[in-house]
Amino acid sequence: MKHFLLSIILCWATGTLLNAQENHQALIQAFLNQHAEQQGLQLSDVANWGTSSAHTSRLSGAHYVYIYQKYKGIEVANGVTTITIHNGAVVSMGSNLVANLDKRIQTNVPDLRPDQAIQKAAQALGLAAPTDLRVQEALSTQEFSYSKGGISQEDIPVKLVYFSADDAHIRLAWELSIYQLDGQHWWSVKIDALTGELLDQTDWVIHCNLGHGRNFGPHKHFRGPQPEEAPEQLHQPDQYTVFALPAESPNHGPQVMVTDPADSLASPYGWHDINGVTGAEYTITRGNNVYAYEDRDDDNQPGFSPDGTSALEFNFTYVPGTTPIAYQSAAITNLFYLNNMMHDIWYHYGFDESSGNFQVNNYGRGGSDDDAVRAEAQDGGGTNNANFATPPDGNNPRMQMYLWTTGGSSLSNYLNVNSPSNVAGPYSASGATFGPGLPTTPITANLILVQDNVPSGSDGCDSILNGSAITGRIAVIDRGNCSFASKVERAQAEGAVAVIIVNNTGGAPIQMGGNSTLVNIPSIMITQADGNRIKSAMATGTVNATISDGGG
Repeated sequence: MKHFLLSIILCWATGTLLNAQENHQALIQAFLNQHAEQQGLQLSDVANWGTSSAHTSRLSGAHYVYIYQKYKGIEVANGVTTITIHNGAVVSMGSNLVANLDKRIQTNVPDLRPDQAIQKAAQALGLAAPTDLRVQEALSTQEFSYSKGGISQEDIPVKLVYFSADDAHIRLAWELSIYQLDGQHWWSVKIDALTGELLDQTDWVIHCNLGHGRNFGPHKHFRGPQPEEAPEQLHQPDQYTVFALPAESPNHGPQVMVTDPADSLASPYGWHDINGVTGAEYTITRGNNVYAYEDRDDDNQPGFSPDGTSALEFNFTYVPGTTPIAYQSAAITNLFYLNNMMHDIWYHYGFDESSGNFQVNNYGRGGSDDDAVRAEAQDGGGTNNANFATPPDGNNPRMQMYLWTTGGSSLSNYLNVNSPSNVAGPYSASGATFGPGLPTTPITANLILVQDNVPSGSDGCDSILNGSAITGRIAVIDRGNCSFASKVERAQAEGAVAVIIVNNTGGAPIQMGGNSTLVNIPSIMITQADGNRIKSAMATGTVNATISDGGG
């Protein structure tokens, strides 16, 4: 009898949902037809469209439907608008639909294959040429998923679209996304399907460069808004020792113990649940909204996460002035806490499941799930910065939180070249999160470029061929293809007294992340330009240099 009643309820709910969708479609089409001229559109411009997403506001009851234009079955990428429906009527509409599709579209047949579009995109973005590109899934004759090609952390989705590039023409294009291996950019690009030209690019990664915050004084403890008609809380009490909101940092207040902070509407089973049944699935800093862990070696893979045991007690102390590794558990706990708090607070302002928020399990509330935030603490990919990559709903965002250095700068004159005179002088460099740190007693020695057993190789990722020349010298190694710590370990094993890593991309050097219990010599990174200059001098003579802590 129970299963029969459940079947009746499901059939009724499904029928109601389908009827609502059909009614909305008819209502929207009638509104588009009626207002086409007012919007500067032809009836043919609004005759074909699709729905990218839709949701209903819990606060106002309004329905928001996001639609995109189609022409001969192909999506018009920037022909989108939002339709707002309330009390059975369309009450507002955006004005981003593209006019005169019939006259401005010339073809629907591409000259470039999708894999050729990926190659053109990589070239335009300054990335290495993709290798071993393979179709992982063909969703249609116009939409594919390709392998990572050695240039992307994620498989590369490609689909055929139209793109309104100017007032005269609408271009047939391949739309694709590439998540760079260093995690610094997640590009969404459009490549002309006829010429291979880059038409448009958007970075899904938001970067922050912040100075040291001001001290705004003491604040009251804040636990976020209380739920509207919230059900009884189902999760067990848990506790976190953190810099609780609204404190922004250790400069803004002390660590306090927060007990049972999960919001009963936004996170009804607590922060460590993923199956929608009472009881935590994880006792580490992982759950439905976020998985927080360290990524000191910058490989974008989950590292250490603190364990709160079955009691879910995450009480780890931050001690100012100690090394980052010493307060790693406290930092990761704080990152887990803040991500969950933001999730729960924003839930009450409409950023819920149907609006595309970040959750493993959407508890049947709509939207695409399996997209909790991956929050990386003490990330080894940089310093004095942070970034957040937010792909479309259903894909995991990545938050990278870097270490901060005194004075807000990661660079200092840790390297001074003594001779020859044409390259002599101080050079800015960054340090490493592993090893003994920069020496207070300067180390002076000749520089030797590492040679490994890969032809023309100097990245130190394979057996070193000139080990005898490195003994007692400062080894110079190119960045690339293996971890920083492993490079330094190999050079140290050959007798190097210190290591200089030469960056393999433009821009400032990064703080080198990683873990090693073996490294006992200092290592630094310098820019690609400085490294090339110094290596040119090494190719014609002896270069002598000093590595120190830069005077502080």
